Amino acid sequence: MKRNIYDVIISGGGPSGVAFAIELSLHGIKTLVLEKHDEPMYCARAQFLNPRTMEFMLRWDTCDAMRKKNMLDVSNFMWCSALNGDMYSSVEMHDYHNNHSPEEMIEIPLWVTEGVLRSRLDKSESVKMLKNTAVIEINTSNSDDIIEVKAENSKTNEIQEFYAKYVVGCDGANSIVRKSIGINFTKLASRRRMTNILFESSDLFNKIQLDKAAIYFIINKNHPGVIGPVDPSNNLWYSLFYDDSEMKDIEHSDISSKLNKMAGFEFEKKLVNATYWNMQIELADEYSKNNRVFLVGDSAHSFAPTGGLGLNTAFGDVTNLAWKIAHVIKGKLPESVLSTYQQERRSIAYTNLTKAEENAKALIDLASQIAPEEYPQAYAKLSRRHALSAGIGMGYAYFDSPLVKLHKDQSLEPMEASKYAPKDLPGYFLPNVTLNGKSIYRTLSATDWTLIVSGGQSDINIDGVNVIELPKDTYSSTYILIRPDWHISYASNELNIETINSLVNSGK
Repeated sequence: MKRNIYDVIISGGGPSGVAFAIELSLHGIKTLVLEKHDEPMYCARAQFLNPRTMEFMLRWDTCDAMRKKNMLDVSNFMWCSALNGDMYSSVEMHDYHNNHSPEEMIEIPLWVTEGVLRSRLDKSESVKMLKNTAVIEINTSNSDDIIEVKAENSKTNEIQEFYAKYVVGCDGANSIVRKSIGINFTKLASRRRMTNILFESSDLFNKIQLDKAAIYFIINKNHPGVIGPVDPSNNLWYSLFYDDSEMKDIEHSDISSKLNKMAGFEFEKKLVNATYWNMQIELADEYSKNNRVFLVGDSAHSFAPTGGLGLNTAFGDVTNLAWKIAHVIKGKLPESVLSTYQQERRSIAYTNLTKAEENAKALIDLASQIAPEEYPQAYAKLSRRHALSAGIGMGYAYFDSPLVKLHKDQSLEPMEASKYAPKDLPGYFLPNVTLNGKSIYRTLSATDWTLIVSGGQSDINIDGVNVIELPKDTYSSTYILIRPDWHISYASNELNIETINSLVNSGK
């Protein structure tokens, strides 16, 4: 029987799975995406994409399309007692996140992000996507080094077998891929049950007595939670709040009353979607099995929806791993380089998970721990901690990696969480510069290594490396070697061809 063999099979066609497929398509890798749903899920989460993610969108040629889909004309976060109550603090997110990046953050529904990415994927000739098809089993025991993936079509109940050398799990916190390969998901905090709601309201905006905001964090002892606009032109809103009841059937929960109490007044509403959801802070013990099956995004780390870190972290996983798999498949790198995925990314996820948990715990617990007269000062402090995360979102670096040649005395201290300070040093994401009115990110290769030469020797020919010549002193080092994920591998004022070759080939 002829087998359906692919280079890579991706379980899950949500934003991280589709982004991974787009990355592989840039290399022409034969890829199959198996997605259990037909259309993007209509739910309110992962709406805030930071500047680093928007820089990734430049790689995928989706940045402009994303911005055209933007639905909000405000970008401030507000902490308040109710929508008709006291305002404790307000933070303009663009002021904090538009730090040294050509791209500003964007607030956009998850299903819109996924739709834009799917439209981009449709243009790829090397990727096939099967919808309504859920992975049910992964078998890694085949003797020919080919992984068997069993999937079931939800429309026909037909079970099919597909085969690939590599499998990538982008299938969420309840990942079938992770469970199939026996990787433990370690809890970093207790689970909290949340209620996640989409609703329509034509009169809510007019009844709010505070300034317009992209999100309102409602702080009080009895009804804490979040309310925010999704698509004002269609009167679409969302809400998220903690629910410690024993109610199993959400249809029997008085959601309308709870929303009224959070808002501080009654308002007309029509529920579009309401679900219970276990907010969990978890991290996979391993990111891969035998460098053949990998976990990406929520399958590797499950976030609280506070701080806008979950999907942004997932896209960082995507750009880190996809080029490595592609280069191994094409024979440009040895398979051992795939170990650097966990080596580089797991510690980043742990840092971001810790930050998200701090935000979630403070939102739920702080009001019951302090007196009401202390609220303004306490929540002003909390709002800054919540909002000031550019150092985490953009300043992460890969120090412990054979793909990075650190300077002899380079500091390994992580960047301050609250502020992004561009560093053109090994391990960091290349800081932006503008060339002829365009960001350098529109010039860098997303598939190959790049050597940036700032005023140095220009007649350089290194196999597998693109060369970009820039004016002298554009960066602090004359020669900077950039990986395909745009992190700096090597930086020096002296051209060392041997070192560059060793990094580009990484033990091949």
